[in-house]
Amino acid sequence: MMTTESALDGGSTPVGLIIAIPLFLAVNALLAVVGARWMNRLSHDSSEDVLTAHYLGGRSFGPWLTLGTTFATMFSGFTIIGIPNDSYNNGWMELEWVAMNALIVFIFAGAAPRLRKASLVRNHQTPSDFITDITVGVVAFILVSEWFGGLSAVALTDSVQGAVMVFGAISVTCVVKHVWGGWTALDPLTFPRPEFYQTPTRQEQWTWWQICFINLALVFYPVSIQRMYSASTLEGVKYGAWAMLAAPWIVVLPTIFIGTMGVQIIGEACAALPATDQEACMNPASPFATILQQIINLGGFPEAAAIILYTAALAAIMSTTDSILISLNQIITSDILYPMRPQATPSQVAWMGRFVSFFVSALALILALTWKGSIISLYQMGTPISMQLIPIFLVGLFMKYRPHPWSLAIPAFASIIGTIVIVICYEPPNAIDKATIITLLNCAAMVLCEFGRLVWKGKLRFNAATLRGLRNRKTKKKSFEDSDEIDERDRQDAFPGRPSWDYPKTMRFGMNALSPRLLDKMMVGMEEPIKNYQYVLLMILVATMTVPLTAESQPVLENGVWVSLPATIRGLPWWAFKAIIICFVSTILVVPIIVSIPEDYPFDKDAVLRSGIDADIVELEPEEKGGRRGYDEANEALGKRRELIRAHTVRIQLAKKEANEIAEEKRLNNESTTDARGRLGSLVKQPTRRVVPVFGESKWNLNENESERSVEEEEVANDAEQPAEDEERVHDVTFAVEA
Repeated sequence: MMTTESALDGGSTPVGLIIAIPLFLAVNALLAVVGARWMNRLSHDSSEDVLTAHYLGGRSFGPWLTLGTTFATMFSGFTIIGIPNDSYNNGWMELEWVAMNALIVFIFAGAAPRLRKASLVRNHQTPSDFITDITVGVVAFILVSEWFGGLSAVALTDSVQGAVMVFGAISVTCVVKHVWGGWTALDPLTFPRPEFYQTPTRQEQWTWWQICFINLALVFYPVSIQRMYSASTLEGVKYGAWAMLAAPWIVVLPTIFIGTMGVQIIGEACAALPATDQEACMNPASPFATILQQIINLGGFPEAAAIILYTAALAAIMSTTDSILISLNQIITSDILYPMRPQATPSQVAWMGRFVSFFVSALALILALTWKGSIISLYQMGTPISMQLIPIFLVGLFMKYRPHPWSLAIPAFASIIGTIVIVICYEPPNAIDKATIITLLNCAAMVLCEFGRLVWKGKLRFNAATLRGLRNRKTKKKSFEDSDEIDERDRQDAFPGRPSWDYPKTMRFGMNALSPRLLDKMMVGMEEPIKNYQYVLLMILVATMTVPLTAESQPVLENGVWVSLPATIRGLPWWAFKAIIICFVSTILVVPIIVSIPEDYPFDKDAVLRSGIDADIVELEPEEKGGRRGYDEANEALGKRRELIRAHTVRIQLAKKEANEIAEEKRLNNESTTDARGRLGSLVKQPTRRVVPVFGESKWNLNENESERSVEEEEVANDAEQPAEDEERVHDVTFAVEA
């Protein structure tokens, strides 16, 4: 009698798989050696140089390398293995992973240019550098979030792994389509799991919608920010955005296809078993591995395609694992050990990194051998913490108002405690995700803390005078003295009177704080669609429209029999087909955002020479990005250059102001100008009364004899008229208007 094992097992391990995996590992080892030689060619003269070379690749990644490593890191282990397994168990509900992508890329394309510009001007190397630089004095929260976020390993190996993932996913998709007919060949009447054709439940609809927003934290994961910092030009960030936009259609959607078609594939294999064994056969421990085994059993090209996807799964696991390991390495070395030994030599910093790598690898091995849960459970624990990155980064990047550091730090600590309590001790209502609850509480706490601080300090007053002052401040044109006053205010401590332990160490970033005004000045000339609230609302609306908002569990199934057949389009349930179309529309809406990213930041040399430039927004030269001997030592070379820039800018602005005053004085004293002003004053007079025209008629109805006057006659008359005659003429005009 045929058993479950015999129905699904193909026998011995394929020879191709035995050859492919060692070959793949050898290629990765070779690329690792190439990457090491590349890193060794970079400068190692100071401790800062060692960290920059190891964790940022010397900021030298080209566009295509940035594209490959971004793709492999953002779509790795869970995409290749987790999504097919979930699609096998949950059906087309996994399209939520396609639906979330457009909003993620929209935020990435909007935030990445600002973050990278700040890193070039302020020499940021880690995500905690940006948080520290906006005067949030407590960085421990970000460190905890980074533990769950992950970081890039070697960009070269990531690029190869990404190529293997794409080729494997597309190859197996083609095989399944050719052999089993694809989605168009599925029949709701014979499909082994007909409930997949029913509309999603309310709980599933809520989960879909929340997934679109929960995963926005991916934009601010250390792995993403590392790509922004390591790219040699802004064009690399643009290529990375294109990779993120394309990935759902060339990797995620094919893996959903493989998982849902796997139900039909495994169902056919289990059909020969007795009815009592079919249920166990349809629930394998790893649907992904079982599906690939069925394809391998076909032999020939299908077997080769399945082996490639097996190798892609290994590549995905490696990409995910080394990202986490290197992330922990960077956190402990750059943000914990180096600040404890601020005067460490380059050799000591290098050995710190080696020791931490060994320690973290050993810890990961122990965790892998003892962990009984799945990667999904780790994701569910880490996501609520990672979500708290979103409000902090968005406030720091785009908000005009600068809140007090503790208005951000207190909710951050509270969110960590809340995550532990909710994940371990409390199960929220089914419709609401844990990450959603904690993020909403975090945002509310930020608003309440800042509001309470302003009320306590007596700085919050709502009256007519305050509103008039705000309106006048928006419309008032800033003079040279005003800009000097604003610059001086930005250089001062925005929140004086704090204890010494509450001041973050920011000397390495520059002498002045990273203020909202300074960030805006850095981006002058850049088109930023993310700042257009209408575009943001449109993207949120389209993401919401991808959710199948319909009556749940329709049509009805009774004992596995349809009461009425479900509506299908090209073999898909109608709601799944609709979701794919709307997802495609949302992808098209993001295209202009990515296109608007230039190859590099705009630079108007003529404007700089004409009006000068704010020294605090000048990017660092290559030789100024390294050489710092201590953890928080000031960059002396950069400081000297910026002081010279500031001095010359003041000279240019003073000369420009003086030239404008001289030109205005000459204009007023010029005889021709004086004569023209007198004649213009007689020709253009302030009306004594204004009335609304009726039925489109003109406001001014002059007498016929006045309208027939020639220009010459008018000039002569104006020169000869006496004040009394002027009053009489005004009276005539007013009378005509009233008539």
